[in-house]
Amino acid sequence: MRARCQPPALLRLALSRTRSSPLTSQPKQNQTQQNFISEIRAAKSKDEERARVDEELRKIAQKFGGGGGGGRLSVYGRKKYVWKLLYIHVLGYDVPFGHGQAVDLLPSRGFAEKQVGYLACSCLLAS
Repeated sequence: MRARCQPPALLRLALSRTRSSPLTSQPKQNQTQQNFISEIRAAKSKDEERARVDEELRKIAQKFGGGGGGGRLSVYGRKKYVWKLLYIHVLGYDVPFGHGQAVDLLPSRGFAEKQVGYLACSCLLAS
């Protein structure tokens, strides 16, 4: 596991800015990302943090279709889960999947989707 660095604050700021404006048709930002970050920060031990990260990775894998779950996500859903994967990566944990989902965001029409796609590709594919 790699050492922690400062970017989680920057990533939290980016997550908070992904809320949709009244002019767009996307649903308002889900609280699950903020809850996930809060739970990670509130972990009392490294083992507790690792267990929470592993649980979230299982949920995301199922949403992406790797665990027998649906796999059909909206662009908004894909963007939300790629942000979570990026946060987990910045914390220093291995992210063994999701790279393809990040690449799928690159040709999106919306700026927010392209933003997370390029950011995730630059971080996840560079390591």
